[in-house]
Amino acid sequence: MTFASEVPDKNRSRVRRIRDVNPIKSILTKAGPLFLTFLFKSKFLLDIFTQLSDVIKFMNWQSQTFGKIQIFRSKEKLLEATVRSAINSGGLYTVHEFGVAHGHLTKRMLSFEKKIGTYIQSYNGYDTFEGLPSQYRNFQPGSFSNNGKFPSIDSTKLKWFKGFVEDTVDKRTFTSEQKIILFDLDLLLPTKHVMQHLIPKLAKFDILYFDEGFDESEFSILERDLIPRMVFEYLGTTGQGIALRFVSMRVKAE
Repeated sequence: MTFASEVPDKNRSRVRRIRDVNPIKSILTKAGPLFLTFLFKSKFLLDIFTQLSDVIKFMNWQSQTFGKIQIFRSKEKLLEATVRSAINSGGLYTVHEFGVAHGHLTKRMLSFEKKIGTYIQSYNGYDTFEGLPSQYRNFQPGSFSNNGKFPSIDSTKLKWFKGFVEDTVDKRTFTSEQKIILFDLDLLLPTKHVMQHLIPKLAKFDILYFDEGFDESEFSILERDLIPRMVFEYLGTTGQGIALRFVSMRVKAE
């Protein structure tokens, strides 16, 4: 006798096994305990897998949020395209760079004027120049230090603000003038402090660049504080960083 429950149902979806649902688990299990022991004892490999996972989630979020992904090969390529879009929008911008370190990005942003044209009214760089105050991912406190010295960059448009942003950024920092904001502070609390003073002064065509948008700290600000409240034009990503142009505040539903 055959029971009804035993009759094959061609329309019923095949029950998937664990190895079908989780191929990574299947691969690692087959690789054997020795490989697994090596993998999970290797901090270098764990950092790679963790960062790769964060980048994939970040890219998926961009696709769902903006309906597209535009990937640039490097931060320099993305920022060059961003500067070109700023010039096309017209007017001069005040650039605020948070997290200057050795000034490599500062030099590049200033150099774009020779290649593309004038777009900078003034350039403000904020940093302690003594490195990270606390650990960030696998970077220890003091990483990215410039020994407390300003980078050697010659520009009449450039002004340094030395110290923690909690002490150098306040309600007077930003105005309604056109701005390019470069976030590279890595850590959540100082980034949120800057954002607290920036949001009330955001104006149309302002550009925001997050160097570690894929990381939990900057991503949480993007996902929870900015996107639900504001409309942005998507400019592109490197997979880790992201550039956006402010359009308007969202109208609250009554």
